[in-house]
Amino acid sequence: DGSYFGVPTEGYFSMDGKRNLENDGVRPDIRIALSAEDRVAKRDPQLDEAIRVIKEELTASGETTDE
Repeated sequence: DGSYFGVPTEGYFSMDGKRNLENDGVRPDIRIALSAEDRVAKRDPQLDEAIRVIKEELTASGETTDE
């Protein structure tokens, strides 16, 4: 019938251990909308922005990237 039974074995908490992140998550530093058009076109503006920010931080720190 396709059913299964699972038992959670781990929990995820904030760095200070005071906040359970299950069903809450973490508010992102940068919010990027993901539209239906992005999904259909297989674009990932969230990933694109993350790469841009990391490259910017690497440049500011004096590190280099291959691209």
